[in-house]
Amino acid sequence: MTRLPIGRRRKALYAALVTLTTLAVAELGARGFVAAAVNPRWRHHEQLVAAVGLPALNEILEPDPELFWRLRANVEARRVTGAVGDSGQLAFTVSTDAAGRRITPGGVDDGGTARRVLLLGDSCTFGLGVESDRTFAALLQERLPDTRCINAGVPGYSSFQGHHQFDEMELARPPVATIVTFLFNDKSHWDGRSDPEQAAARRGVGAWLARHSRLFQLLAALVRGTPDPAADSPQAPQVRRERLSDREYEVELRAIVRRCATLGSTPILVVWPLRSQIGGGDGDRAARRKQEVVRRLAGELELPLVDLVATFRGAAASGLFLDVVHANERGHALVAGAIEPVLRPILSR
Repeated sequence: MTRLPIGRRRKALYAALVTLTTLAVAELGARGFVAAAVNPRWRHHEQLVAAVGLPALNEILEPDPELFWRLRANVEARRVTGAVGDSGQLAFTVSTDAAGRRITPGGVDDGGTARRVLLLGDSCTFGLGVESDRTFAALLQERLPDTRCINAGVPGYSSFQGHHQFDEMELARPPVATIVTFLFNDKSHWDGRSDPEQAAARRGVGAWLARHSRLFQLLAALVRGTPDPAADSPQAPQVRRERLSDREYEVELRAIVRRCATLGSTPILVVWPLRSQIGGGDGDRAARRKQEVVRRLAGELELPLVDLVATFRGAAASGLFLDVVHANERGHALVAGAIEPVLRPILSR
């Protein structure tokens, strides 16, 4: 291979250093004019939470490059107040651990020897609107000696996020059982893109530069002729598209089940109810379709199933929900009571 003369190599090196220095200065200058890019999924959820009446919830959440958003780590007794739809005034306290999971109080100080139960889910698992010791994770832990229940529920999460959260999760010990509860967000219509489509749009060199380089964002904005280089504000969807289609929903649930098999953890699938399904109602069609996906998958794979639609219908017709989907303290107690008999034999193996 022919080598450049020393003089030409020095000139090339000097030109490269000048170019890099110029780009670095331009990048620093652009940071004075261009706001950091935030992924559209996070921005949409942030605005949605504020719009429904619970902006304080955003204070315990933060954007995440892969999961769109996540719970902040090491939150200490943060009081969250507001409302969700027709819930009336809510006030509850949230603390999180170093991994960004809502702390389940109580339990045994076992030095890591207690059996672990992992709860994957959305705000219904997280326990929106109820105190940490009244969530069904905490109530299960109370009922099951020598057991640690890890509440990995995150407000707004779909099964897509739950799957990838599970894959990234660092666990000191594999959970004996994993309780899987997703529904409401998967069926929601946001911006005309599914969660997998939004994730795919954030891959590649161009997407990486758009997230990390203010100079790139500024140049892209000049080319487009728009004042918003990040283009992060949720746009009105051109088509109605669920965050996860029924097929995508099934794919994500199957991925969670496979991850459980890798860890030697027994998955327990949960069919979560809507308030409109209690007291004689059927709920909306999209919810029913996804509930049927869970039932069918549990039957096909011979997995434990907890059908809370039947459970809630068998209880009092009212007084179980805070709003259209989130259970109140009484509802959480009912959930724990339905899961416990399914979980006990798994823990005793």
